[in-house]
Amino acid sequence: MSYQIGNLSEDTSVTADPSRPGRYLANMSTNWNILYVFGGMTMATAVSAARAALTQPDFELLNVSATFLSPVQAGPLTLDVKKLRVGKGSEQLSVDLHGGSPSTMKEDSSLHAVCTFAPKRKSDVQLSELEFPDVPGPETLERKKTPPHFVLGRLPYHYSVETRTVIGNLPWDTDWQPGPAHWAGWHRLRHTVRSADGTLDPLVYVPAADMIGPALRQAQGPHAKLAMVISLDIALHVFARTKSEWLLQDAHVSHCADGYVSGTVNLWDEQGVLVAQAAQRALLRPIG
Repeated sequence: MSYQIGNLSEDTSVTADPSRPGRYLANMSTNWNILYVFGGMTMATAVSAARAALTQPDFELLNVSATFLSPVQAGPLTLDVKKLRVGKGSEQLSVDLHGGSPSTMKEDSSLHAVCTFAPKRKSDVQLSELEFPDVPGPETLERKKTPPHFVLGRLPYHYSVETRTVIGNLPWDTDWQPGPAHWAGWHRLRHTVRSADGTLDPLVYVPAADMIGPALRQAQGPHAKLAMVISLDIALHVFARTKSEWLLQDAHVSHCADGYVSGTVNLWDEQGVLVAQAAQRALLRPIG
């Protein structure tokens, strides 16, 4: 079975509800489904609503922290935005995302996010302690096709993105030994979303940062029981804009116990610039 290719810009777009200030409406496509809508996509929709509510639209997304409260079904979404702070130095907004239209939505929100937007500031301090992994570029790598028997790799979400693994093993490989909980792969959307200046829209960083599952798999080994990695919270810090089409998802698991996993994902562009970093905690739910 094949699915349509999702368009992040269109699928996370919001329109203002004229009957209620601060409320925005969206319609999420099934093209981003895993079992439900991919968590990073619901988080991106919340950022889209916060951007729409900005009073200073030239401010850049600085960071977003999201708490995932319940699964989100594809279809109508209702987003309520509250301005927490509006000043010359920054704007901070909270977003509560509800499944359904205003007439059918759940009373409790499915996702709560807090977004900070701010202008660039002049500074003499430029520092990054992280080093870009020594990996080949995406264009030098052969695209691996998902085998028919690997059902998890043939879900709707995977038709909307392309991934080329550079550190770690492919999820359907079986001839390898467990090692460090580290995985990295080049990632791009089938429909690249760019801003007016030609740089990649930072909204792309949000779903790209939701990717600690493969790093855990590297430590477990090829014969470990499969589990869904269900996000509880993700905090994303945005550092830089890029014209790169590909982003390197550099994922590390720092702790896993009691049915929960925590880790970080560094996002690098093709020039080795660290463009964003996310910290994530997730619930492990065995499949089957």
